[in-house]
Amino acid sequence: MPTIDRGEGYRVVIRTREPARHPPHVHVMLSGGQAAASVALGDEEDGPYLLAFSTKMKPRDRRRALELVRKKRAAYRKKWEEYHAPKEGKRK
Repeated sequence: MPTIDRGEGYRVVIRTREPARHPPHVHVMLSGGQAAASVALGDEEDGPYLLAFSTKMKPRDRRRALELVRKKRAAYRKKWEEYHAPKEGKRK
């Protein structure tokens, strides 16, 4: 589970062993809880974002996690693709 970003109490990770059918997303760890948020890009980088789930996270921290993902979504998506892109010579 590589960490792709951290600071101000949060840590953003990508789980590399999740099924390929899962949409692009990151996990934000903050204050003992976690949230999974979509990094799929729509027509606009600042478009809507989706919270897949959160556990043991206060509403304030959940909003903070989603705002972080919204601001850095393009960079997080690029990292997600680096970890989940099909490997050369492997079939999907």
